Amino acid sequence: MNDGPVDSKELAERMIQVMHTFAHAVKNRLPPHEMRIPPNQLHILKMISHNPMTVSELARSHQVSPPTMSSMVDKLVKKGLMERERSEEDRRLVHVSITRDGEKLMSKAFSRLMGEVSKILEPLSNGEKEQIMNTFDILERAISADLST
Repeated sequence: MNDGPVDSKELAERMIQVMHTFAHAVKNRLPPHEMRIPPNQLHILKMISHNPMTVSELARSHQVSPPTMSSMVDKLVKKGLMERERSEEDRRLVHVSITRDGEKLMSKAFSRLMGEVSKILEPLSNGEKEQIMNTFDILERAISADLST
């Protein structure tokens, strides 16, 4: 470990490297047939599972263009995992919400994902797990502060 100050760019590079390695490890544990949809589509389902959103809201939250998000939503609608509903208050607005099939798939996929991630983390000591949890708290505060500016 380094005793001097840590450069933010160095930290960012390391964080991205670990995230990539982690994603690769999880992907290797989940055969393609286990996940009927890509992770980005699964994340969209998770986001709307508690609160229907417009395509524009989803696009902003994923930092993609509305046409790109609309294309992703189209795929999920075609799979019967999502549905579009016109707003009663403003007929120009269309909200997307998760279907029952979408909820079932999301629940099953996240349960499987949590199980596999837990297996990866199981060998860590309690102290290491606590250290990681503290690090996540710090990251969450930094990200939340950035988002609120």
